[in-house]
Amino acid sequence: MATPYNNNEEVDGISSGNIHNATCDSCRSRRIYSDRYKCLQCDDYDLCGHCFEGRCQTKSHSSGHAMVHFKIPKELFGQYFPNPSEVTLGKLTELFSNKKHNIKCSGCSVEIVGVRFKCDICHNYNLCSKCMQRGVVSKNHQQTHPLVVASSQSLLKVDINDIVKKEELGRGAF
Repeated sequence: MATPYNNNEEVDGISSGNIHNATCDSCRSRRIYSDRYKCLQCDDYDLCGHCFEGRCQTKSHSSGHAMVHFKIPKELFGQYFPNPSEVTLGKLTELFSNKKHNIKCSGCSVEIVGVRFKCDICHNYNLCSKCMQRGVVSKNHQQTHPLVVASSQSLLKVDINDIVKKEELGRGAF
């Protein structure tokens, strides 16, 4: 069951529920809002959404490493992670070992079962775990292209009893 977040506190006008407890290793911002990208191949490497989209790199990190995209703190593909630093390639492999994506791997042409990696640059380029770890490339896909763990499920499952109805916002007459 999902644990509700405390979104009541605000920092600089932004709900504390949208601030990740991580520092961007490129711009050094200590407040990563909304989009956070965590490297699955480095021990402690995070990028804010702005730096990831800008393809920022540092000397200690290759942009071709597999990344996981946290849209909100402590939640990934409907799974709650109290400590996002524990999200590792091994943990994701274990969690999604039987997940079928109905998509063929662009490297080996076998249907992807388990963790799926999507290239953030190439259109419709997906790799299975084995091909990602082997660093499979193609005419268009290069090892320097960022790979992001992808899933068909992107929303946190919320227990109906956790939903609290508050005041009415309007009557829907737009």
